[in-house]
Amino acid sequence: MRTTTFLRAALPTAAIALLLTACGPDETPGTANPAPSSAAPSAGASHTGGAAPSSAASASAPADNGGAGGAGTYQSPLGASATAHSKDSHKLAITPVSVTKATAADVAPLHFQPSDLAGKTPYFVTVEFTNESGATVPDFGYNDMRIWVHTAADDSGVINSSSPTYHIPQCQSPATAPAANGKGDRECGVYLVPNGQAPKFLSYGAPMDTPIVWKVG
Repeated sequence: MRTTTFLRAALPTAAIALLLTACGPDETPGTANPAPSSAAPSAGASHTGGAAPSSAASASAPADNGGAGGAGTYQSPLGASATAHSKDSHKLAITPVSVTKATAADVAPLHFQPSDLAGKTPYFVTVEFTNESGATVPDFGYNDMRIWVHTAADDSGVINSSSPTYHIPQCQSPATAPAANGKGDRECGVYLVPNGQAPKFLSYGAPMDTPIVWKVG
């Protein structure tokens, strides 16, 4: 599990380095860098990453909080449990599983600094990632470092704050490991959201790219 939640505008150098070294999809958030993971995607409509969806598609596809949804944009997000497909060098199926509100006591074993938690509420975000590259990926994992939490329909968001070296019962991620085509993992990250706000969208992507967006709240 990883523990390092920051606003996009103020990512530390170490976090940026980690994000930029992870594999990224063609379709990724304009300021985020999650990483790869596994587990077969759940049922629901799928979205293919790559080229940004046209404005016509965004306008015509209705948003849906279930398993389907729209075009994977803020204006027409995918449903909360929809499976999206990133056209990355590894190619991933990405399926959100849960967004769970936590407490400071829940994340105490992660040893956040008091200043990190001040004015923030922790959330556990679990996502399944499946290798769709057609070949075995030798070091599959850390895909959730490219998952962002958003409290509004824009690119400002909160990045995963959990370190790969920490694990707690409520939120765990496996270490990187080989994943054959069609296999993957389920990854959980800790996100420190400003008090008085709540997750409304999840996005997957890397800086300077178009994100894949899900409506979760």
